[in-house]
Amino acid sequence: MKRGILLLAAVTVCFAMGVFAQAPDIVWSQTFGGPNDDIGYDVKRTTDGGFIICGMTESKGRGGKDAWVIKLDAEGQLEWDKTYGDKGDDVAHSIIQTRDGGYAFAGYTTSKNRRGRQDVWLVKLDSAGNQVWEGVYGGQRNDVGNSLIQTWDDNFVIAATTRSYGPGRNSVWVMKLDDRGRRLWRRTEGGNRDDFGHSVAEDLRDSSVVIAGSTASFGNGPSSFWLVKISGEGRRVWRKDYGTENREVANHLTLKSTGEYILSGYTQPRGERYRSLHVVGFTPESWDDWEATYGTLRDEEATGSAETPDGGVVVVGHTNSIGEGHYDIWLMKFDNEGNRLWQDTYGGINEDLGHAVISVGANEFVVVGSTMSDGAGRRDVWVLYLK
Repeated sequence: MKRGILLLAAVTVCFAMGVFAQAPDIVWSQTFGGPNDDIGYDVKRTTDGGFIICGMTESKGRGGKDAWVIKLDAEGQLEWDKTYGDKGDDVAHSIIQTRDGGYAFAGYTTSKNRRGRQDVWLVKLDSAGNQVWEGVYGGQRNDVGNSLIQTWDDNFVIAATTRSYGPGRNSVWVMKLDDRGRRLWRRTEGGNRDDFGHSVAEDLRDSSVVIAGSTASFGNGPSSFWLVKISGEGRRVWRKDYGTENREVANHLTLKSTGEYILSGYTQPRGERYRSLHVVGFTPESWDDWEATYGTLRDEEATGSAETPDGGVVVVGHTNSIGEGHYDIWLMKFDNEGNRLWQDTYGGINEDLGHAVISVGANEFVVVGSTMSDGAGRRDVWVLYLK
């Protein structure tokens, strides 16, 4: 296995030498929000060249938190935005453009649950953001949708975490739903401890789906990176934990066109307060290609990744070790062998967090997250176009 570990001192030296000169610059950035907390969790490129963003807002809408969808054109100008929800807390974690030209997002709602618990929430929108239908899925306890895809057969798969079903305190919950939100199958994965489903990707080679997250029920440490592959019919194909004696959590999975898996998240040594950004790349045949860990002195985490046109991968997250403020967005690029090509931070004097990234060209990226350094309120949605 190829391993990469970078301490803060090494980061400082590299900045001084100008090693990371290839990092992209901000072409445009936009903030959206009001006086309260507003956060962007996901972004996708749309067929018209623009961008669709989802997250949550406490500054507008009907409840404490409302799901918020924002449509931008290719230059970052607002085309429309809409909120969704009622008097409870309603949040959109993941969004896609559907093949009919509309959109769908997944997250959670407490407005639809009489006990005020969290239920998995799937909402289908038309091309103008008008709600077409919704589906609510859950039990007696909290259940949260974290990641959404549309599969090759025009159905939907949601990766979720459930406290209502499964053998443990938290279990991975995977659902396949038809084009009207009706359940085709569902299954839970996990043991008798805490297991989380954070991200889902489709493997078109065999029409399966792969769920990434973390497991405390299996593996070597307090939690390990965890992958579960499920067939199109809902049967488990395999599951694999990946980790050491540290606490390790995978927040995002990118399945590259080559068949390589990229898991991004964090690692935290036992007894340590701070986390380090952690990225692993491997194929199911090897399970052992490359990994990289950065930032061991303060608090760092990877939250998203995307394949780049040259076969590499770009990873986004945040750092509390370098940059301008308390936390800054941290972006880095790896080649297809796991060598880090460049890195840079983006932010101001306060807390600025990156949650998702997409690749839109050769060394061109769009990042979405939140900023406390700029904008109208306490925390605003922040969208950056980098080139």
